[in-house]
Amino acid sequence: MNAFPCRTHTPFDSRAWIEVDLAAIRANVALLSDRLAPHTQLMAVVKADGYGHGLVPVAQAAIEAGAAWIGVATVEEGATLRHAGVHAPIALLCPQPPQEADAILAFGLTACVGDTALLNALAQAAQKPGAPSAAPEIHLDIETGIGRSGFLPEEAVALWRRATSAGLRVTGLCTHFADADGPEEALTTKQWETFQSVRAALEQAGARFDVLHSHNSAAVLRVPVHTTTLVRPGELVYGILPALPGDAALPPVQPALTLKTRVASVRSLPAGHPISYGATHHLTRDSRVATVLIGYGDGYARRLSGRGWMLIRGQRAPILGRVCMDQTVVDVTDIPDVEAGEEVVCIGRQGTEQLRVEQIAALLETTEHEITTSLTDRLPRCYLHAAPTPLPALSS
Repeated sequence: MNAFPCRTHTPFDSRAWIEVDLAAIRANVALLSDRLAPHTQLMAVVKADGYGHGLVPVAQAAIEAGAAWIGVATVEEGATLRHAGVHAPIALLCPQPPQEADAILAFGLTACVGDTALLNALAQAAQKPGAPSAAPEIHLDIETGIGRSGFLPEEAVALWRRATSAGLRVTGLCTHFADADGPEEALTTKQWETFQSVRAALEQAGARFDVLHSHNSAAVLRVPVHTTTLVRPGELVYGILPALPGDAALPPVQPALTLKTRVASVRSLPAGHPISYGATHHLTRDSRVATVLIGYGDGYARRLSGRGWMLIRGQRAPILGRVCMDQTVVDVTDIPDVEAGEEVVCIGRQGTEQLRVEQIAALLETTEHEITTSLTDRLPRCYLHAAPTPLPALSS
Protein backbone atom coordinates (compact mmCIF):
# COMPACT_ATOMS: atom_id res chain seq x y z
CA MET A 1 0.00 0.00 0.00
CA ASN A 2 1.16 3.52 -0.76
CA ALA A 3 1.17 5.71 2.35
CA PHE A 4 2.21 9.32 2.60
CA PRO A 5 2.23 12.06 5.22
CA CYS A 6 -0.01 14.97 4.21
CA ARG A 7 2.03 18.15 4.06
CA THR A 8 -0.55 20.34 2.33
CA HIS A 9 -4.32 20.47 2.06
CA THR A 10 -4.13 18.68 -1.29
CA PRO A 11 -1.28 16.23 -0.68
CA PHE A 12 -0.61 15.16 -4.25
CA ASP A 13 -2.22 15.13 -7.64
CA SER A 14 -4.06 11.82 -7.62
CA ARG A 15 -7.21 10.48 -9.21
CA ALA A 16 -8.49 9.19 -5.86
CA TRP A 17 -7.08 8.80 -2.39
CA ILE A 18 -7.83 8.33 1.31
CA GLU A 19 -6.97 10.80 4.05
CA VAL A 20 -6.69 9.36 7.56
CA ASP A 21 -6.67 11.79 10.48
CA LEU A 22 -4.46 10.19 13.12
CA ALA A 23 -5.37 12.94 15.57
CA ALA A 24 -8.94 11.60 15.42
CA ILE A 25 -7.67 8.08 16.14
CA ARG A 26 -5.76 9.35 19.18
CA ALA A 27 -8.73 11.38 20.40
CA ASN A 28 -11.10 8.43 20.06
CA VAL A 29 -8.80 6.06 21.96
CA ALA A 30 -8.32 8.66 24.70
CA LEU A 31 -12.07 9.29 24.92
CA LEU A 32 -12.87 5.59 25.21
CA SER A 33 -10.09 4.99 27.73
CA ASP A 34 -11.37 7.81 29.94
CA ARG A 35 -14.77 6.08 30.08
CA LEU A 36 -13.30 2.87 31.48
CA ALA A 37 -12.71 1.91 35.09
CA PRO A 38 -9.11 2.26 36.30
CA HIS A 39 -8.57 -1.50 36.22
CA THR A 40 -9.83 -1.87 32.63
CA GLN A 41 -7.47 -1.45 29.68
CA LEU A 42 -8.18 -0.91 25.98
CA MET A 43 -7.17 -3.08 23.06
CA ALA A 44 -7.30 -1.24 19.73
CA VAL A 45 -8.43 -3.69 17.05
CA VAL A 46 -6.50 -2.98 13.85
CA LYS A 47 -7.21 -6.10 11.81
CA ALA A 48 -7.97 -5.90 8.07
CA ASP A 49 -5.37 -3.16 7.60
CA GLY A 50 -6.79 -1.09 10.40
CA TYR A 51 -10.32 -1.43 8.99
CA GLY A 52 -8.94 0.03 5.77
CA HIS A 53 -7.29 2.98 7.51
CA GLY A 54 -3.77 1.54 7.60
CA LEU A 55 -2.41 -1.11 9.96
CA VAL A 56 0.83 0.40 11.22
CA PRO A 57 -0.09 4.12 11.46
CA VAL A 58 -3.33 3.35 13.30
CA ALA A 59 -1.66 0.94 15.74
CA GLN A 60 1.06 3.47 16.50
CA ALA A 61 -1.45 6.28 17.01
CA ALA A 62 -3.60 4.12 19.29
CA ILE A 63 -0.62 3.19 21.45
CA GLU A 64 0.40 6.84 21.65
CA ALA A 65 -3.08 7.59 23.00
CA GLY A 66 -2.95 4.91 25.67
CA ALA A 67 -4.04 1.60 24.11
CA ALA A 68 -2.43 -1.18 26.12
CA TRP A 69 -3.03 -3.96 23.60
CA ILE A 70 -3.35 -4.28 19.84
CA GLY A 71 -5.72 -6.82 18.27
CA VAL A 72 -5.16 -8.41 14.86
CA ALA A 73 -6.64 -11.26 12.84
CA THR A 74 -3.57 -12.83 11.24
CA VAL A 75 0.00 -13.71 12.06
CA GLU A 76 1.12 -11.64 9.10
CA GLU A 77 -0.55 -8.55 10.59
CA GLY A 78 1.20 -9.18 13.90
CA ALA A 79 4.55 -9.72 12.20
CA THR A 80 4.15 -6.49 10.23
CA LEU A 81 3.58 -4.57 13.46
CA ARG A 82 6.60 -6.16 15.12
CA HIS A 83 8.78 -5.25 12.12
CA ALA A 84 7.45 -1.68 12.43
CA GLY A 85 8.67 -1.50 16.02
CA VAL A 86 5.41 -2.11 17.88
CA HIS A 87 6.31 -3.71 21.21
CA ALA A 88 2.88 -3.67 22.87
CA PRO A 89 1.11 -6.99 23.47
CA ILE A 90 -0.58 -8.18 20.26
CA ALA A 91 -3.52 -10.59 20.42
CA LEU A 92 -4.49 -12.89 17.58
CA LEU A 93 -8.26 -12.62 17.80
CA CYS A 94 -9.05 -15.17 15.08
CA PRO A 95 -8.36 -18.92 15.01
CA GLN A 96 -5.01 -19.82 13.49
CA PRO A 97 -4.03 -23.04 11.70
CA PRO A 98 -1.50 -25.16 13.60
CA GLN A 99 1.09 -24.47 10.87
CA GLU A 100 1.37 -20.91 12.24
CA ALA A 101 2.55 -22.00 15.69
CA ASP A 102 6.27 -21.35 15.10
CA ALA A 103 5.61 -17.86 13.75
CA ILE A 104 3.25 -17.04 16.62
CA LEU A 105 6.05 -17.72 19.08
CA ALA A 106 8.74 -16.07 16.97
CA PHE A 107 6.87 -12.76 16.84
CA GLY A 108 5.71 -12.85 20.45
CA LEU A 109 2.01 -12.90 19.61
CA THR A 110 -0.69 -13.95 22.07
CA ALA A 111 -3.01 -16.48 20.46
CA CYS A 112 -6.63 -16.78 21.50
CA VAL A 113 -6.77 -20.56 21.45
CA GLY A 114 -10.08 -22.31 21.01
CA ASP A 115 -9.13 -25.70 19.56
CA THR A 116 -6.82 -28.53 20.54
CA ALA A 117 -4.92 -28.53 17.22
CA LEU A 118 -3.44 -25.10 17.82
CA LEU A 119 -2.98 -25.77 21.53
CA ASN A 120 -0.93 -28.88 20.77
CA ALA A 121 1.02 -27.14 17.99
CA LEU A 122 2.02 -24.26 20.26
CA ALA A 123 3.13 -26.68 22.97
CA GLN A 124 5.24 -28.58 20.44
CA ALA A 125 6.70 -25.40 18.94
CA ALA A 126 7.77 -24.24 22.39
CA GLN A 127 9.95 -27.37 22.73
CA LYS A 128 11.83 -26.90 19.46
CA PRO A 129 15.46 -25.76 19.44
CA GLY A 130 15.63 -21.99 19.02
CA ALA A 131 12.16 -21.35 20.41
CA PRO A 132 11.82 -18.40 22.82
CA SER A 133 12.90 -19.39 26.32
CA ALA A 134 9.82 -17.96 28.01
CA ALA A 135 6.75 -20.17 28.10
CA PRO A 136 4.22 -19.02 25.47
CA GLU A 137 1.27 -16.98 26.69
CA ILE A 138 -2.19 -17.86 25.39
CA HIS A 139 -5.76 -16.79 26.07
CA LEU A 140 -8.44 -19.47 26.20
CA ASP A 141 -11.27 -18.69 23.77
CA ILE A 142 -14.64 -19.85 25.10
CA GLU A 143 -17.58 -20.59 22.80
CA THR A 144 -20.61 -18.92 24.36
CA GLY A 145 -22.96 -18.58 21.41
CA ILE A 146 -21.30 -17.33 18.23
CA GLY A 147 -20.59 -20.80 16.88
CA ARG A 148 -17.39 -20.08 14.96
CA SER A 149 -14.54 -20.69 17.42
CA GLY A 150 -13.77 -21.51 21.02
CA PHE A 151 -13.86 -24.38 23.48
CA LEU A 152 -17.27 -25.39 24.77
CA PRO A 153 -17.86 -24.29 28.37
CA GLU A 154 -17.82 -27.84 29.69
CA GLU A 155 -14.38 -28.39 28.12
CA ALA A 156 -12.74 -25.34 29.63
CA VAL A 157 -11.32 -26.71 32.90
CA ALA A 158 -9.87 -29.87 31.31
CA LEU A 159 -8.29 -27.90 28.47
CA TRP A 160 -6.86 -25.30 30.85
CA ARG A 161 -5.20 -28.14 32.74
CA ARG A 162 -3.97 -29.63 29.48
CA ALA A 163 -2.50 -26.30 28.38
CA THR A 164 -0.69 -25.66 31.65
CA SER A 165 0.68 -29.19 31.82
CA ALA A 166 2.01 -28.72 28.28
CA GLY A 167 4.02 -25.71 29.41
CA LEU A 168 1.73 -22.96 28.13
CA ARG A 169 0.87 -19.94 30.29
CA VAL A 170 -2.87 -19.30 30.18
CA THR A 171 -2.92 -15.61 31.07
CA GLY A 172 -6.26 -14.65 29.57
CA LEU A 173 -9.83 -15.74 28.98
CA CYS A 174 -12.00 -14.42 26.16
CA THR A 175 -15.18 -14.82 24.16
CA HIS A 176 -16.99 -12.88 21.44
CA PHE A 177 -20.55 -11.58 21.41
CA ALA A 178 -22.63 -12.62 18.42
CA ASP A 179 -25.23 -9.85 18.50
CA ALA A 180 -24.14 -7.04 20.80
CA ASP A 181 -25.60 -4.46 18.41
CA GLY A 182 -28.85 -6.35 17.84
CA PRO A 183 -32.35 -5.33 18.94
CA GLU A 184 -32.69 -8.20 21.39
CA GLU A 185 -30.32 -8.42 24.35
CA ALA A 186 -31.22 -11.97 25.40
CA LEU A 187 -28.40 -13.69 23.48
CA THR A 188 -25.78 -11.21 24.68
CA THR A 189 -26.98 -11.58 28.27
CA LYS A 190 -26.83 -15.35 27.99
CA GLN A 191 -23.33 -15.24 26.51
CA TRP A 192 -22.14 -12.91 29.25
CA GLU A 193 -23.57 -15.15 31.97
CA THR A 194 -22.00 -18.24 30.37
CA PHE A 195 -18.63 -16.52 30.18
CA GLN A 196 -18.81 -15.54 33.84
CA SER A 197 -19.74 -19.06 34.89
CA VAL A 198 -16.81 -20.51 32.94
CA ARG A 199 -14.51 -17.97 34.54
CA ALA A 200 -15.78 -18.94 37.99
CA ALA A 201 -15.27 -22.66 37.29
CA LEU A 202 -11.72 -22.06 36.05
CA GLU A 203 -10.82 -19.90 39.01
CA GLN A 204 -12.23 -22.50 41.36
CA ALA A 205 -9.95 -25.04 39.64
CA GLY A 206 -6.97 -22.77 40.34
CA ALA A 207 -6.71 -20.64 37.19
CA ARG A 208 -5.75 -16.98 37.54
CA PHE A 209 -6.15 -14.61 34.61
CA ASP A 210 -4.39 -11.32 33.98
CA VAL A 211 -6.76 -10.48 31.15
CA LEU A 212 -10.50 -11.02 30.62
CA HIS A 213 -11.95 -9.72 27.35
CA SER A 214 -15.20 -9.99 25.42
CA HIS A 215 -16.42 -6.46 24.61
CA ASN A 216 -16.39 -5.14 21.06
CA SER A 217 -17.51 -1.59 20.23
CA ALA A 218 -21.23 -2.27 20.57
CA ALA A 219 -20.75 -4.21 23.79
CA VAL A 220 -18.64 -1.42 25.30
CA LEU A 221 -21.69 0.81 24.91
CA ARG A 222 -24.35 -1.70 26.00
CA VAL A 223 -22.87 -4.34 28.33
CA PRO A 224 -21.41 -3.52 31.76
CA VAL A 225 -17.61 -3.68 31.73
CA HIS A 226 -16.87 -3.48 35.45
CA THR A 227 -16.00 -7.20 35.73
CA THR A 228 -13.70 -7.31 32.71
CA THR A 229 -10.09 -6.12 32.51
CA LEU A 230 -9.80 -5.40 28.78
CA VAL A 231 -12.16 -4.11 26.10
CA ARG A 232 -11.44 -4.43 22.39
CA PRO A 233 -13.26 -1.79 20.34
CA GLY A 234 -12.78 -1.71 16.60
CA GLU A 235 -15.05 0.72 14.78
CA LEU A 236 -15.22 3.21 17.67
CA VAL A 237 -11.45 3.66 17.37
CA TYR A 238 -12.03 4.89 13.82
CA GLY A 239 -14.88 7.19 14.75
CA ILE A 240 -17.54 4.87 13.33
CA LEU A 241 -20.66 4.41 15.43
CA PRO A 242 -22.21 0.93 15.67
CA ALA A 243 -25.85 0.75 14.61
CA LEU A 244 -27.50 0.32 17.98
CA PRO A 245 -31.25 0.02 18.50
CA GLY A 246 -33.28 2.61 20.35
CA ASP A 247 -31.82 5.71 21.91
CA ALA A 248 -28.51 4.26 23.11
CA ALA A 249 -26.06 6.93 24.23
CA LEU A 250 -23.28 7.24 21.68
CA PRO A 251 -19.88 8.76 22.44
CA PRO A 252 -18.70 11.78 20.41
CA VAL A 253 -16.03 9.92 18.47
CA GLN A 254 -14.50 11.60 15.41
CA PRO A 255 -14.51 9.91 11.97
CA ALA A 256 -10.91 9.41 10.90
CA LEU A 257 -11.31 8.53 7.22
CA THR A 258 -12.09 10.72 4.24
CA LEU A 259 -12.35 9.22 0.75
CA LYS A 260 -11.67 11.67 -2.06
CA THR A 261 -11.52 11.68 -5.83
CA ARG A 262 -11.55 14.24 -8.64
CA VAL A 263 -13.80 15.35 -11.46
CA ALA A 264 -12.39 14.18 -14.79
CA SER A 265 -14.87 15.90 -17.10
CA VAL A 266 -18.16 17.81 -17.10
CA ARG A 267 -20.59 17.60 -20.02
CA SER A 268 -24.05 18.77 -20.96
CA LEU A 269 -26.37 16.00 -22.12
CA PRO A 270 -29.99 16.13 -23.29
CA ALA A 271 -33.01 14.68 -21.54
CA GLY A 272 -33.43 10.99 -22.31
CA HIS A 273 -29.70 10.34 -22.76
CA PRO A 274 -28.57 6.97 -21.28
CA ILE A 275 -25.89 6.87 -18.58
CA SER A 276 -23.26 4.19 -17.91
CA TYR A 277 -23.29 0.42 -18.51
CA GLY A 278 -26.58 -1.25 -19.20
CA ALA A 279 -28.28 2.10 -19.78
CA THR A 280 -30.02 1.61 -16.44
CA HIS A 281 -30.53 5.36 -16.14
CA HIS A 282 -31.90 7.86 -18.66
CA LEU A 283 -31.72 11.56 -17.90
CA THR A 284 -35.10 13.02 -16.99
CA ARG A 285 -34.05 16.55 -17.95
CA ASP A 286 -31.35 18.40 -19.81
CA SER A 287 -28.42 17.89 -17.46
CA ARG A 288 -24.81 18.58 -16.67
CA VAL A 289 -23.06 15.41 -15.61
CA ALA A 290 -19.59 14.93 -14.16
CA THR A 291 -17.44 11.84 -14.55
CA VAL A 292 -15.43 11.26 -11.38
CA LEU A 293 -12.40 9.00 -11.08
CA ILE A 294 -13.40 6.30 -8.64
CA GLY A 295 -15.18 2.97 -9.00
CA TYR A 296 -15.55 -0.52 -7.65
CA GLY A 297 -11.93 -1.27 -8.59
CA ASP A 298 -11.11 1.08 -5.72
CA GLY A 299 -13.59 -0.61 -3.42
CA TYR A 300 -16.28 2.00 -3.93
CA ALA A 301 -19.38 -0.18 -3.79
CA ARG A 302 -21.08 -0.99 -7.09
CA ARG A 303 -24.30 -1.31 -5.07
CA LEU A 304 -24.32 2.48 -4.81
CA SER A 305 -25.26 2.57 -8.49
CA GLY A 306 -28.17 4.95 -8.94
CA ARG A 307 -28.71 5.39 -5.20
CA GLY A 308 -25.75 7.11 -3.54
CA TRP A 309 -24.24 10.59 -3.51
CA MET A 310 -20.90 12.33 -3.61
CA LEU A 311 -20.06 15.81 -2.35
CA ILE A 312 -18.95 18.47 -4.81
CA ARG A 313 -18.62 22.10 -3.74
CA GLY A 314 -20.28 21.15 -0.46
CA GLN A 315 -23.43 19.84 -2.14
CA ARG A 316 -24.76 16.34 -2.75
CA ALA A 317 -24.37 15.12 -6.31
CA PRO A 318 -26.55 12.02 -7.01
CA ILE A 319 -24.90 9.00 -8.63
CA LEU A 320 -26.38 8.32 -12.08
CA GLY A 321 -26.47 4.78 -13.43
CA ARG A 322 -23.99 2.06 -12.64
CA VAL A 323 -20.75 2.58 -10.76
CA CYS A 324 -17.99 1.39 -13.11
CA MET A 325 -14.65 -0.18 -12.24
CA ASP A 326 -12.69 3.06 -12.48
CA GLN A 327 -15.21 5.90 -12.80
CA THR A 328 -18.68 7.02 -11.82
CA VAL A 329 -21.11 9.57 -13.26
CA VAL A 330 -22.86 12.10 -10.99
CA ASP A 331 -25.45 14.80 -11.62
CA VAL A 332 -24.11 18.35 -11.15
CA THR A 333 -26.97 20.18 -12.87
CA ASP A 334 -27.87 21.95 -9.63
CA ILE A 335 -24.26 22.65 -8.59
CA PRO A 336 -23.01 25.69 -10.49
CA ASP A 337 -19.64 25.99 -12.22
CA VAL A 338 -18.27 22.51 -11.53
CA GLU A 339 -15.02 22.04 -13.45
CA ALA A 340 -12.61 19.24 -14.29
CA GLY A 341 -10.01 18.67 -11.61
CA GLU A 342 -12.24 19.59 -8.69
CA GLU A 343 -12.06 17.64 -5.45
CA VAL A 344 -14.91 15.25 -4.71
CA VAL A 345 -15.68 13.69 -1.32
CA CYS A 346 -17.14 10.18 -1.34
CA ILE A 347 -16.87 9.59 2.42
CA GLY A 348 -16.36 12.47 4.82
CA ARG A 349 -17.14 16.14 5.15
CA GLN A 350 -17.09 18.94 2.61
CA GLY A 351 -18.39 22.30 3.72
CA THR A 352 -21.44 21.78 5.92
CA GLU A 353 -22.40 18.45 4.29
CA GLN A 354 -21.16 15.07 5.42
CA LEU A 355 -21.39 11.52 4.11
CA ARG A 356 -20.69 9.14 7.00
CA VAL A 357 -19.74 5.51 6.73
CA GLU A 358 -22.80 4.66 8.83
CA GLN A 359 -25.11 6.34 6.30
CA ILE A 360 -23.60 4.42 3.40
CA ALA A 361 -23.80 1.14 5.32
CA ALA A 362 -27.47 1.74 6.11
CA LEU A 363 -28.17 2.55 2.46
CA LEU A 364 -26.56 -0.70 1.38
CA GLU A 365 -28.00 -2.73 4.28
CA THR A 366 -24.58 -3.92 5.36
CA THR A 367 -22.18 -3.50 8.25
CA GLU A 368 -20.11 -0.35 8.62
CA HIS A 369 -16.96 -2.47 8.58
CA GLU A 370 -17.54 -3.57 4.99
CA ILE A 371 -17.44 -0.02 3.66
CA THR A 372 -13.92 0.82 4.84
CA THR A 373 -12.33 -2.63 4.64
CA SER A 374 -13.36 -2.92 0.99
CA LEU A 375 -11.28 0.10 -0.04
CA THR A 376 -8.44 -1.27 -2.12
CA ASP A 377 -4.70 -0.69 -2.15
CA ARG A 378 -5.07 1.28 -5.38
CA LEU A 379 -6.10 4.19 -3.19
CA PRO A 380 -3.05 5.82 -1.59
CA ARG A 381 -3.45 6.46 2.13
CA CYS A 382 -2.37 9.92 3.24
CA TYR A 383 -1.88 10.55 6.97
CA LEU A 384 -2.81 13.80 8.66
CA HIS A 385 -1.27 14.69 12.02
CA ALA A 386 1.26 11.88 11.96
CA ALA A 387 3.74 11.94 14.83
CA PRO A 388 6.84 13.83 13.76
CA THR A 389 9.80 11.74 12.65
CA PRO A 390 12.70 12.33 15.05
CA LEU A 391 15.51 14.32 13.48
CA PRO A 392 18.90 12.60 13.28
CA ALA A 393 21.38 13.64 15.90
CA LEU A 394 23.82 16.32 14.79
CA SER A 395 27.38 15.15 14.50
CA SER A 396 29.86 17.04 16.63
